[in-house]
Amino acid sequence: MASPASSSSLSEADLVLAKKEHQRLRNRLKQKRHRERHISEREMLQAQILELGQLLTAVSRRGNATAQATLHRLRSEYNATRHVGEAMTAWVASMCTRVLPLAGTPFGWTKTSLLADPAARKLGLDWFSQHLYHNTDRMAAYAQFPSTGAVVDNVLLDVGNGHLDLVGRIQVEYDLSLLETYDALKGPIWSMMQGETGVYFSEFLDTELTSAISPDKMLYRRNVRSERETNYYVCREFSTDDRIVFTFGNFFQDDRLPENVDWRPRMFWYVLERASPTKTRLRVMLYNAPYLKDGKMVSWQDELLEDHGIDCSLLDPDVAFRKCQQLTNDECDPKLHEDYAALQIQNATGLA
Repeated sequence: MASPASSSSLSEADLVLAKKEHQRLRNRLKQKRHRERHISEREMLQAQILELGQLLTAVSRRGNATAQATLHRLRSEYNATRHVGEAMTAWVASMCTRVLPLAGTPFGWTKTSLLADPAARKLGLDWFSQHLYHNTDRMAAYAQFPSTGAVVDNVLLDVGNGHLDLVGRIQVEYDLSLLETYDALKGPIWSMMQGETGVYFSEFLDTELTSAISPDKMLYRRNVRSERETNYYVCREFSTDDRIVFTFGNFFQDDRLPENVDWRPRMFWYVLERASPTKTRLRVMLYNAPYLKDGKMVSWQDELLEDHGIDCSLLDPDVAFRKCQQLTNDECDPKLHEDYAALQIQNATGLA
């Protein structure tokens, strides 16, 4: 039979053992919880890695696609700009190598061609019409208008070597404000610019380009005068607070259309200017340079011989010139006076 001391000792040993077992159990449970938490965190991190990897791949693809699109756009813009630059360089070179104008003529840029390339074509239409506008004052000075009074006549200006510039002049003064005069005359003037009052049929061209340059204020048209000659007219309206300018002029050649063998530079201005709050002045300048036939400028003496059978070598020079002036008036006066009448406010269809 065990002694009390032995029984007590066993109980203590069992108690210690039980405590250790309990501690081990607690440790195992703690380790299990740590392990489970570690596994859970690892799985969560792995899921995040996978998700972020997929996101990064998608971002990279989008970024690459955006970069590729940007690169493609920049290359396209570069190629387009280079193409236009090359076309405009060739255009400028062709103008610079032409025969220089006569010393007496006011314009050295009339022999201008319009290129076929759409971008260069748009620039050419804009440039030439702007050039006409910015030479308005120069043309007015060349036409030698009186400061006041009504004018309707033709002026022949000697530019040397037997060549003449012809300027048809109209000057009218109105007892109306600039805007009132504009409202009354814009219809008749645009009718003239559109070729509605001329004898040759006009075909309108490049309407999308002219609308992009100056909506409702610009057009480009051609009228065929003969198999050898076509007018390629660009027409445009410009305005400031004190002046409204309608202008149009013809290109020497249009690379998309039949080539001119014969050609005359023709440039026209209709200028409304504010004289006072209640007065407006209109000046019309109809400029015609010497004819070019087969690339050669024709003298007025040769024109008289070819068109009228008059041999100027048999006449006194002053008599021959007066004859030239008379024939010019006979030819031009009817149309000039018709335009003058159409520009009287009481006759203007634009008057409200």
